Amino acid sequence: MRKAIKEYLDLTEAEKQDLWEHATIVFDTNVFLNLYRYTAKTRDLLFLSFDNFKDRLWMPNHVAHEFMKNRSNIIWEANHHYESLNSEAGKFIKLCCSELKLDADDKDLNELKNHIEEWINLAKKKNMLVSRPNDDKILDKLLSLFDGKVGVGFSEEELKEIEKEGLKRYAGKIPPGYKDNAKQRSDDLNNVYGDLIVWKQIMNFASSQNKDIIFVTNDKKEDWWEIIHNQTLGPRIELKKEFSQNTTQRFYMYSMKSFVTRFENERDIKIDSDTIDEIEFFSNVIHHKTNKKDLKNYYKSFASVNDAKAAKYRFEIMRLENKNKKRMNVVNQNREKYSSSEMPKEIETMVENNIANIEKDILRIQKMKNELENYTI
Repeated sequence: MRKAIKEYLDLTEAEKQDLWEHATIVFDTNVFLNLYRYTAKTRDLLFLSFDNFKDRLWMPNHVAHEFMKNRSNIIWEANHHYESLNSEAGKFIKLCCSELKLDADDKDLNELKNHIEEWINLAKKKNMLVSRPNDDKILDKLLSLFDGKVGVGFSEEELKEIEKEGLKRYAGKIPPGYKDNAKQRSDDLNNVYGDLIVWKQIMNFASSQNKDIIFVTNDKKEDWWEIIHNQTLGPRIELKKEFSQNTTQRFYMYSMKSFVTRFENERDIKIDSDTIDEIEFFSNVIHHKTNKKDLKNYYKSFASVNDAKAAKYRFEIMRLENKNKKRMNVVNQNREKYSSSEMPKEIETMVENNIANIEKDILRIQKMKNELENYTI
């Protein structure tokens, strides 16, 4: 019976341990892009794990291209946060000067200004490893780690066949990727069928090289994970079955948090994972996996009012960023559907309103980030 229903059964601890020690490790694109967003502490932790598995790393060709396509924009966003902080710090000093009727050369005020600027510059120097795309230490590290370990991409004909198959799979909600069906379409299929392309490249590699696979992703959607009553049980049953039938190899998945936790336990080292814990917690709230009562209790767990308030700012930032991402998808879909010459007036107005709302939320997010950073000075 076990063989007949094996895709429904979770791996035993012995099987998970065997995979951990021998399987090929594959990271999703979002894991690599987040290296530019994380603090130095979290980024160093991930690089430590990459080094630990350097002889068993492999990257799907599509992941490599997605990473390079989005890398420069992520670098700009990360650096822009610090530039905005400096700008807001200058405005704060002017506000103090005006409201408190101080002279522009007030000694205490200038000391505060210098202290804020110094703190921002130190924070940037500590956490920002990359300032420009053409001087990218993260890319250099990845190029070294994955030298000779990137798969071959699909031909145009193969991509067209995947698109045809994807239409049927998504209509039937067959994982992975069907949750991306609402994304704007593009000629290279990156937005709509990216997950399916990655999935097929992983299976081709596992089959041709006779390798078991561990896949690590920050993606929390139901088209990758088996989610019952808001509880994530493991990889989707359909994925495990398809992988087994097409490769005769074993497949398992880790979220970024569960991967890091296991890495900590296996290496018997103490890792400060507060940042990842918080990202995981807030992400669960946003995706309705954690209720508001638990969120309220989380805030109450902090020792000081300021720490709790800072946590609330971080959650609000994540919530708005998630909301803005959905709004931009709607904007792009409507722009794709209508050319500028024939777009109905009501649709055009909706697009303009969405863009205006996004810009307002971005300013609000930036303001809260500035306040958050000032709390920690």
